Order: sequence, then C-alpha cells, then structure tokens
Amino acid sequence: MAFVRLALLAVFACVHASAAHALTVEDLRKALELGAPDQGALERGKLETVSAPEFGERDLAVGYFQFLPTTPEVLARGFRDGLDLKQGPNVVAVHRLASFTVSDFAPLQLLASTALDEAARYRKARAGDDLNLSREEIAVLQQLGDLAGPTKVAGEVKRLLLARIAAYRASGLAGIAPYLREGGAARSPGEELRALISRVAARLDVLAPGIGQALLGYPRTGHLPVEESFFWIAYESDGRPTYTLRHRMTLKINDGVVAVDREIYVSHGYDDMQAVALAFPARAGTVVAYRAHTFTDRVAGVGSVAKHGVGRRMLSTELEKMFERTRARVAK
Repeated sequence: MAFVRLALLAVFACVHASAAHALTVEDLRKALELGAPDQGALERGKLETVSAPEFGERDLAVGYFQFLPTTPEVLARGFRDGLDLKQGPNVVAVHRLASFTVSDFAPLQLLASTALDEAARYRKARAGDDLNLSREEIAVLQQLGDLAGPTKVAGEVKRLLLARIAAYRASGLAGIAPYLREGGAARSPGEELRALISRVAARLDVLAPGIGQALLGYPRTGHLPVEESFFWIAYESDGRPTYTLRHRMTLKINDGVVAVDREIYVSHGYDDMQAVALAFPARAGTVVAYRAHTFTDRVAGVGSVAKHGVGRRMLSTELEKMFERTRARVAK
C-alpha cells in the first residue's frame, strides 16, 4: 500500500463570500459534503478528521478541518509553489514546469537501483496496471526494441509525460488519455476527475458564482482569474520509481481563494487523485476544509471493506504528518 504515501498532499484555499457574509465552518462543510468537526477542538488547533463520501469501491476519500496560525494568502502561495510536495515521503525529485518543453524533464531518470528492470518493463509494456499507459503509448514503447537501455527509455518516458501535459493544457480533462487494461478495457482518469469536480461544482457556485464551472471547464475558465502551476514528481514506491503529473489551480474570490489539486497522470500504483479545499480567515489564522479522493483497483474486489479501512488509516497517518509539517512551517 505504499502507493498512498504520496497520493494526497496539502491543498489550501480561502473563501470569503462578501464583506457582508463571512463564511462559517458549516458553509464549508456543506460545500465539500464533509462531516462536522468538533469546533472546540478545531479552535485549539487539533486536526479534525471528518467523513467524506466515497464513490464506488475503487475510491478512497478523506476529509479534514484544521486551524492554522497564518493567513489564507500565505497558505495559497505555498500551495502554488509546491512547498508541501517537497516534504512528501520517498520523494526523489519535484520539478515545477516552466517552459513546457522536454527541457522541463531533464532531471528525470530511472532510479539507479532499478534502472535495468524498469527499462525492460517499459520496453515490454502491455495492457494492465503494471504501468498506466494508453494504447498509443504502449505501441511507441514497444518499438524501442530489446537493446534500448535506461537512458533511451527515460527519454521516451519524458516525451510521454510532456505529451500528456500538452494534451491536458489544450483540452482539460477530456485530453487525458485512458489507461489500457487487460482484455481491451480502458480506465479513464479524466472521467473520474470530472465526476468528482462535478459533484462539488454546484455547491462551490453557491459560495461564489462561477467557481465550480471554472474549475470544471479548465482550460476554459471564463472571466475568472485562475492561477495555476504544474509539477512532475518522482518518488519510490515498492522499490520502483513512480512518476506523476500534478496540476494545481487557485482562484481568488474577493479576499479569498479556492484551490484544486489534480494528479492527471500516475505511472503505476493508483490511477488518479483530486483534492479540493476551502478555507476562511478566523481570528488570528485560517480554518482549512479539505476533501480528497484517490482511485485505485487495489482497494476494490474481494475484501474491499477491509482494504478501504487499511488504506484510510495509511492516508490519515501521512496526512497528519503533512499538516504537522505545514503548521510548523507557517508558525515560524
């Protein structure tokens, strides 16, 4: 279950509906369909784990509330800069994309300890969940030939990642190529991510008109000023390198921000992740409401209930550490 260690990382946002109506914890709870936190514990700075709805047996969902001693703007800036990504467990590399060319992926390489095995895995790519690849990507990788070494294979992986970023930036969720599974079936991260943001879009629009549709319709966000950042991340999972592509959006509303965090590609272990967070200024700090989902076959099938329990406990352990690190950073 090491796949969950980097699946969900911090997302921060703040919303202030208007000068006349400051949002409450209850407003945020309803918007994200979260369980109710203990407000007394929340005011004392305790991280409050709350219920979040799951959609099907492949979905792992978590929800949190926490008070942090800083401003929403500081949290949002750290989110856009990926400060939390660099603190994740087993992280090998984090890189923020700037030119959106292959040069952005120059530091990416197969882990030295597993380079030969991983190169062979890509050369012999096939339908299944050992690697998350589209039909077209599998065909390209198979053409590398048996003599292609780690350097050449890594070069093709870089081009694969760049192509996925380009397609997503051009077409949004519709541009995410499905993963080919055994028997010719396809698993579509784009459809799963769309279903998740659709679920909260209408509720976000109640807080501030247009937010939900802007986040759902990326890259067509209308007149709303969405700020975004892209990252590729390499980390070690089960002794293998895992590569992910991450898109982060923040949207200011009056004196606040809404944020969405998406993993639009994951090389193996799970399929996709999306988190939405809201927060609002409260006394000398900010209250953060957080909801995230990870989709994976590893918690489906026989024993799904037990697998979900284990998965959620592991997620909770990592998220609690993440919130602790964030609190320590902003409290300095």
